[in-house]
Amino acid sequence: DPVLDEALFPWETIECLALEEMMAEKARAALTRKESAIRDFFDIRYVQKSGFDFLEIQELISAKITETEGKYTIDWQYNELKKQLENDLLPVLGDDIVWFNLQEIYDFMLTLKPHILKP
Repeated sequence: DPVLDEALFPWETIECLALEEMMAEKARAALTRKESAIRDFFDIRYVQKSGFDFLEIQELISAKITETEGKYTIDWQYNELKKQLENDLLPVLGDDIVWFNLQEIYDFMLTLKPHILKP
């Protein structure tokens, strides 16, 4: 319990991934997925809103790409992502998505790419 600083389930150990590990996996997926997926961009931006810095885990992301894919192809199509935003996210999230700026996260991912992907 983060408020009481006590174990919620003292009789059981619950294992989970560290936030850095989860976000490295999310970034790896966004950077290597053969077809762009707006959900990756949305999730990364959502975590960024809380102050998480993906540049701080760039080595972990790079290692995950190397160990799992070996190769990467980045062919994000902004128009395809915009279409997915309008057809897939907006109908589900509605007004809860007003903070999401596709151009902003798209530009960030383009700046993240050279830090992570080394030929």
